Amino acid sequence: MRRITISALCVALAAALLAVAAAPAGAAPRRDRTPPTTPGNLRVTAVTATTISLAWNAASDNVGLNAYIVYQQSALGTYGIYHSPGSTTFTDTIGVRGYTKTYWVVAEDTSGNRSGESNRVTATTTPDTSPPTAPVLTVTGVTQSTASLSWTASTDDAGTPGYRIFVNGAPAQFTTPIPSAGIRTASVRHLTPGTAYTFTVRAADAAGNLSPPSNAVVATTAPSADATAPTTPGNLRITFDMGCAVDLAWNASTDNSTPIEYEVFVNGGIQTIFVGVTTGFVYHTNVNGLNTFAVRAVDPSGNSSPLSNEVTSAFAEC
Repeated sequence: MRRITISALCVALAAALLAVAAAPAGAAPRRDRTPPTTPGNLRVTAVTATTISLAWNAASDNVGLNAYIVYQQSALGTYGIYHSPGSTTFTDTIGVRGYTKTYWVVAEDTSGNRSGESNRVTATTTPDTSPPTAPVLTVTGVTQSTASLSWTASTDDAGTPGYRIFVNGAPAQFTTPIPSAGIRTASVRHLTPGTAYTFTVRAADAAGNLSPPSNAVVATTAPSADATAPTTPGNLRITFDMGCAVDLAWNASTDNSTPIEYEVFVNGGIQTIFVGVTTGFVYHTNVNGLNTFAVRAVDPSGNSSPLSNEVTSAFAEC
């Protein structure tokens, strides 16, 4: 048997290594580690109510670009969006007026190398300064202590507006339902019997722009000699708690006239009214903690009892 010495093996291994080192062209290329140049002159080219448009000078690379990464920083955080390497413009659709963002751009090549950051630019979508159109108001009915109102829809360039009711030039204190976007009827409560009132309505958009006042309508409540208030509703209690709403019950009030209405207050504001019954289903209005409920009795002349005892419930999903 032929024997191979250790020294012979060493010589053979050295020869093999030299052969690999001298391999001809066509062997596997070295990995590209050269980053692209930095995109230059990032600039804001246009701003609208809901969009911000950008442009920048192109980056270059020894192999080829894979993408531009457009970074965006706002009150919600920072994130990047991959953008076509063949385009040096970008439009960010925000959909919110008066919203501010800061931008910068980074180039990435096909090997994953990234350039430095471009300069940063900050822009804000144009704020909403256009008021809604004025509604047209009608008084549809009056009682001894209430006036029912209806009005036409206002238009606005930024969505459906809400509405604010004014009585003799001052904001109405007690209305049901509470005016909000899309609601165009309401009852103004706790008016004095036999009294003339002037009503107007204004539309308000999400930016707080108020429309001109509607037409002014004068209405006089019916007279009444009743000055006796109902007794206070007693023993207000929660009979079932759903987390986002509660079933309430209370002891009936008494009065020299009927029907008695029960105003249910949630966190200090009237949310709903029940007539002639002593139970009701009521939603929470505060989704971040405790909600406080109370009830008040009101007779047809607008005489009001004191508020009942309060009960509380913590909001939870349901």
